[in-house]
Amino acid sequence: TTATPEGIFALMKHRLREEQESNGLEDYVVENFYELRIQSENLIRKAGSFQQIEEVTLHDIYVAMAVCGCINEEQIEYLCQLEKDLEIASVVCITENIQRLKELLAQGERVILISDMYLPKETIRQMLLQVDDIFETMDIYVSSEYGRRKTTGNLYRVVQKIEQVSYENWTH
Repeated sequence: TTATPEGIFALMKHRLREEQESNGLEDYVVENFYELRIQSENLIRKAGSFQQIEEVTLHDIYVAMAVCGCINEEQIEYLCQLEKDLEIASVVCITENIQRLKELLAQGERVILISDMYLPKETIRQMLLQVDDIFETMDIYVSSEYGRRKTTGNLYRVVQKIEQVSYENWTH
C-alpha cells in the first residue's frame, strides 16, 4: 500500500508520533525515524559486508539504530514488531502471481519461495497468508536466515544444496 519499500518507514513514523507517550522513544528518534531507519539499514549492511555477511536481520537493523538513536532493547523489540505488523497490514495481492503458483501446484510441480528480505520467514508467511492460504505449508527460504542473498547467487546455492534439485529443473 506504499509506493516504495521505504513507505513503511513513513507509516511507522506516523504511528510512533501517535504512540509516543506509550513507546518512550525520544523526540529525536520519532521526528527523524524515516531517515534513521534507512541509515541504520545502510550502516549494518556496510558493517556486514566487511565480515562477508550478505544479509542482515530486522533486529540487526534496529540494534544499529540503537547506537545512533539511544533506544533500549525493549524499544528495539517494539520497533521490530511495529514494522512487522505494518508490513503484514500493507500487503497487496498480485492475483496473476497467485494464479501462476496455483497452476504450477495443480500440475504437480514443487513450489518454493526464495526471498531477499531482512524480515523473518514467519512474518513473510503471515504477509502471504493475508492474500491466500496456499502459502500455509509452502517452503520459504529467506536471505536473512542464511546471511546470503539472491542478488549474489549465494542464496540460490544454499537452496540448491538443501533441496538437492539441479538448476535446470528450476523455474524462476
